[in-house]
Amino acid sequence: MLDQAVTLSTRGLRVLLIEDSPVLRGMVLEYLKASAFVATVEWADTEDLALRLLAQGHYDVVIVDLQLRQGNGFKVLQTLRDQASPSVRIVYTNHAQVPTYRQRCLEAGANYFFDKSLELDKVFEVIEERAGVARPRHQPAQHSPHA
Repeated sequence: MLDQAVTLSTRGLRVLLIEDSPVLRGMVLEYLKASAFVATVEWADTEDLALRLLAQGHYDVVIVDLQLRQGNGFKVLQTLRDQASPSVRIVYTNHAQVPTYRQRCLEAGANYFFDKSLELDKVFEVIEERAGVARPRHQPAQHSPHA
């Protein structure tokens, strides 16, 4: 597990990335590692590993892909919600799944929901807002009263 934690400084955000695509995970990790406001980045590529990491530590930001090779992001969101975790929960998924899963993710505890193929920059903006290095541009998602 040591190779999955990268300590970048003594201050800043602790981020957990849950993503099974090596290419996309590499892109997001590259951004996070280059960010002075991120102290620690850990990642998981399965639901089981994500839940184990969550049980071991606190994260300021958790980025969750819904569709994993083993498991899915819903259980992770529900665990964070049930623990009353103060973590900012960002869900990102592929374009085809956005309409289907948006409300379900919000009900499971997501704060933000983005299409990773079109809105990856918004994920980064929310992280910068959380770190206090950017002015807020995004409002947390709201539950639909009609869902």
